[in-house]
Amino acid sequence: MSSQKILLAARSCFARDGYEGASLQKIAEEVGIKKPSIYAHYKGKEDLFLHVMTLVFFNSKTANHRLFHPKSSGAAGKPDEELFLTGCFRSMK
Repeated sequence: MSSQKILLAARSCFARDGYEGASLQKIAEEVGIKKPSIYAHYKGKEDLFLHVMTLVFFNSKTANHRLFHPKSSGAAGKPDEELFLTGCFRSMK
């Protein structure tokens, strides 16, 4: 079991149920593991939530950088999320 699968399931659970509504039991069920297995990767719910927030912030920061500095990304083509966001901003003008 990878901590990445737990992290992604936790992101979904926190987004859907909020911090108070999310539980390690629900996250474990979503991943298909037992709750104690989460503790092999994270100290508890708060630690897992902080890791999720770091992931969300990093992904958001990366997407924003590519959106506002496309020539510095070095990518030959635009990623799907950049095309989507560019289209949204264009339609707002």
